[in-house]
Amino acid sequence: MKNADNYRKNSGLNFIEVKKNNRSTVLEILHSLAPISRADIANLSGLTRTTVTNIINELINVDFIEEVGSKSTKSGRKKTLLKIRKDAFKIIGINISRSSIKVGLYDTEANLLYSSSKEFSSDIPKKNPVKDLTNIIDSVIESAEISIEEINGIGVGIPAPIDFSSGEIIATPAYFEAWKNVNLKESLEKKYGIKTWIDNDANVGALGEKWFGQGKNYKDYVFVVSDIGFGSGIVLNGKLHRGDFSMAGEVGHTILGYKTKKDYMENKSGFKYIINILKERNENCNIEYILNKINVEKDKEFVEYAKEISRHAGMAIMNLISILDPQAVIIGGNLKNISEIAYKEINNILDENLFGPKRSRILFSNKKEDMVLKGSAALVLERVISDPYSFILMH
Repeated sequence: MKNADNYRKNSGLNFIEVKKNNRSTVLEILHSLAPISRADIANLSGLTRTTVTNIINELINVDFIEEVGSKSTKSGRKKTLLKIRKDAFKIIGINISRSSIKVGLYDTEANLLYSSSKEFSSDIPKKNPVKDLTNIIDSVIESAEISIEEINGIGVGIPAPIDFSSGEIIATPAYFEAWKNVNLKESLEKKYGIKTWIDNDANVGALGEKWFGQGKNYKDYVFVVSDIGFGSGIVLNGKLHRGDFSMAGEVGHTILGYKTKKDYMENKSGFKYIINILKERNENCNIEYILNKINVEKDKEFVEYAKEISRHAGMAIMNLISILDPQAVIIGGNLKNISEIAYKEINNILDENLFGPKRSRILFSNKKEDMVLKGSAALVLERVISDPYSFILMH
């Protein structure tokens, strides 16, 4: 009898898990290919039409998806088309860099509804960063004229390795010391009562590319982010690879060599390289100032700095390609804002050093998009897609 009870218990759990997985499969197809019919979802998913119809009807009843017209088939019949409702949920996305905080409110289709930001000089420590952040979040919610109860989740990308399960910062890089010993996940969930997910900015950017950018076209790719520091997010077989200890992709902390001290890759491949030079001369260290010098004024000294950063970024990318052999490397952060220089210098390094007749494509992230900000919304979106009812029941 005991064994029979266990069997019934396990069978029930398996049924619930199967139903959850089926629902997630349907929603992934809807998110990627909508508007789409029930029959096409069944064909693509391998699920029976009855299963798909039951899932669709459930989600229509809770206002999660909607019917949006029809299309004719070869036989003359019409197929009703479906999509996830644009207003089915709202997400707060946050990109915390070493020089700014950006907050955006997104809908289901990752349309940016409202945003706000605060810039910092990279060499001035922030005394109360959590307060700065919550002030910006509050201003976005107020501007959107919505209540906190209408927010389904908060996603955050930060330039530091994160224990993804706990949200704790594993190590604090240079120019990010103000966030040391801050459990941001705990702080935000306590203040707002909203489930929060936090990850490394490069991982978050890689997710953004997967859901909304050029990563949609590849199963295996690396997203490289070069701002003050330098890091990468790795996607293998369509899944983000964080590693066993949440340290995968920390290419900025690979060692170039030893002289009087360790020389890390990000000291030469990130904008930290230029900032450190300017600090020694007591000059403006603002990223916008540096980009203006490179792109607008075409200052020879700063253009040479940009080339030096790009060459070292090329070395880091060459190492990533040699180890992972991805289909593509997608470059984001401020390196995409000097893409003309970066593309030439990076490809020169790859041409000189890589083996083989074929190699990964080198692409740049959309200049008009902050893919880390958008990717932070994708942190929540992935969980909504995998288990929508846990979010519906919360509200």
